[in-house]
Amino acid sequence: MQGSGVLGCGILYDLAGDDGYRALDFSQGTGYMGWGLLWDCDGNDMYQARRMVQAAGLMGIGMLKDDAGHDRYECEFMGQAFGSTAGLGILNDRSGDDLYRADPEQFSFAQGSGCGCRSYPWFNDFAMYGGCGILADKAGDDRYFSGSFSQGASYFLSLGVLLDDCGNDTYDARGSYSHGGGVHLTSGFCLDSSGDDIYTGQWAGTAAGNDRSAGLFIDLSGNDRYYALDGDGLAYSHKPHGLSIFIDSSGSDVYDSPDYSAAYVLPPMTPNNWSRAVFLDCGGEDAYSLEDRENNSKWHLQPTAFGFDGEVAEPDPIKWYENLGGTGALSWFECSDSVCDALELLRMTRSLVTEPESLKRLLRKGMAAADTATQSAAMEAAGDLLIGKSKELNGTDLSALLNHPRKDVRSWTVMTLDIEKCVDAGEAVRKAIPEEDDPYVRKLMIRALGNLKPDNARKFLKHRFKDETDSLCRAWSVRSVGAYEHPDDVEWLTGCLQDDNSFTRMMAAASLDFASDNEVKAALKSAAETGDPYVLKTAGETLLKLGVRDGARYLIEYISYRALDTSSDNYGSNIGAVIAEYTNVDFSRDYDAWVEWFDTHGASFELAANLTAREAWLEAKKAERAGHRDEAMTAYESALAANPGYIKARTDYAALLNTIAWNMVTVPETGTDTAEGLKLAQRCVELDAQAMYLDTLAEAYFRNSRYEKAVEVQKQAVEKAPDEKTYRDRLEKFIAAMTE
Repeated sequence: MQGSGVLGCGILYDLAGDDGYRALDFSQGTGYMGWGLLWDCDGNDMYQARRMVQAAGLMGIGMLKDDAGHDRYECEFMGQAFGSTAGLGILNDRSGDDLYRADPEQFSFAQGSGCGCRSYPWFNDFAMYGGCGILADKAGDDRYFSGSFSQGASYFLSLGVLLDDCGNDTYDARGSYSHGGGVHLTSGFCLDSSGDDIYTGQWAGTAAGNDRSAGLFIDLSGNDRYYALDGDGLAYSHKPHGLSIFIDSSGSDVYDSPDYSAAYVLPPMTPNNWSRAVFLDCGGEDAYSLEDRENNSKWHLQPTAFGFDGEVAEPDPIKWYENLGGTGALSWFECSDSVCDALELLRMTRSLVTEPESLKRLLRKGMAAADTATQSAAMEAAGDLLIGKSKELNGTDLSALLNHPRKDVRSWTVMTLDIEKCVDAGEAVRKAIPEEDDPYVRKLMIRALGNLKPDNARKFLKHRFKDETDSLCRAWSVRSVGAYEHPDDVEWLTGCLQDDNSFTRMMAAASLDFASDNEVKAALKSAAETGDPYVLKTAGETLLKLGVRDGARYLIEYISYRALDTSSDNYGSNIGAVIAEYTNVDFSRDYDAWVEWFDTHGASFELAANLTAREAWLEAKKAERAGHRDEAMTAYESALAANPGYIKARTDYAALLNTIAWNMVTVPETGTDTAEGLKLAQRCVELDAQAMYLDTLAEAYFRNSRYEKAVEVQKQAVEKAPDEKTYRDRLEKFIAAMTE
């Protein structure tokens, strides 16, 4: 519809006139397993649609090109230059004062955005690469309005780009990750070449790269204003190994931020996972709302955060993006002979799944190829076919991979190949470590030894520790030795608590959770009181595992330190949740409440019983994460039978039951069983009567034609969450059914 290619090719070409384009989904220059183009040559045009629209690509290419006019683009989400899995979306507007609007209440994924499919937790679920979205606006005073993941931002193995060449523009993103941002192995880029612009963002907005991602923002000229409404923006990073770069090349600018911004990194949960943040303002008379940032100054408030405001030489304009979308501007991928060979190798290997010897011969041939494309294809083929069949490999096969000249082959072998199932894997890895020059790959091999635990590796690791120069390799040597839980290593591990490196001390503290003698406990307490927050946290939890109640005091003290796990929920693994595992009370990150509780109950809480309940809960979680639903439900019931009041088991089991019950009563594809769904919903509410679970129970009653009970329970849900419109709407539906 309107220039969309769905399982084919679609083109809409309009020469002139003020046009109105209105559609629903997969429209207005969208490619879904195909190629779509909407090209409007002239006129003040209106584009209105819902989702996967206005230059969106999903396993295809979607393009929207508007050459002239003051245009208006409106969508809900996933549009205005959006690329999802194996997709490319390009929106090119050549002139005019344009308005781009995506729903600010949603994860917009719009206005130069990409998104992949990331499974969480990382157990058994598949993940898919994302795509690329590029919005290029050549001229005009433009306005951009959207929510999260927009205006040059992306999520998981994707790329989002927004390029605006000139004009006094307004960028307003009411959500996280915008103006050059991304999270989870991805990148976002926002570039504005000229004009007096206004940027408004919220948490993690304007140059925010998190979790091994890069966020880059560049404004080349103009007197600009930047607003970070919730703070935590403008070159801000808070997840491991992120990179956030903010550059304003010239102009007298205003930076208005109430909190952490303009080069700030939230301290990580472990000392080896710091992100980087760089803030550069290269000219003009600038004003900052934060007291420790000012014009013509430098700041370096954290180990990996750097800020600079001052006059520098006029930069050369960035021209590589010029004429994006014009004739000849895009050159499509060309398949070289080597790539063809690589694809042929992939095709051939897929027919050899049942012939491991032939597969291994072909794999060796691919690895020995002269061109890197064929070698990469060989790795992909092996990863596709050898996972779960690694027992077919012996130590000789594995050694050939571990000693391959290419670093990516060696790292792939350790990370991707299921080497635990390889015959003689431990010995092969041990022999490869002394020959490995790259610290990163060597670290992976040392970690692998801790999982493999070959008989002769303990002394080897301790000997390597003395001569190892890389700090991460030293720390992981300690952790791998601790994985053996051998009593002869206790004294050595205890000595590592005095190491000069914080991460090594932290690993030593974590590795002593099997040693219960009083000397170890005393050493852990001493380590916790040295002022190192990472050792404080780790030693505190190890002490709790060893049955020492004072460990909770150390974890509570850690809450006062600003870090990732003390400042956000972090997928439910904040430090308050960790303390709750051992204390069976939960005040989240409320430091004062925890202190008050410990002053009253610190010497008497039932740690031994909680440790037993925790082990049962962890077994149930393990089954749940592995996708063994019935096994997990049985394990949860067993855990709660032994300790009915254990909070972690109650809340996690309730969440699992709610998901299953909702699907049973509402999703036909799962094999609808309304009676069984009702039973599970009732059990869920017995454990945790929060509004969402009451809503599910009410729906279950409704699907079982018990309308009075549906109304009764839905009223409870509305009472607990009066602002939730879907609950109120469902209550009206239930009342109407009861009165019919």
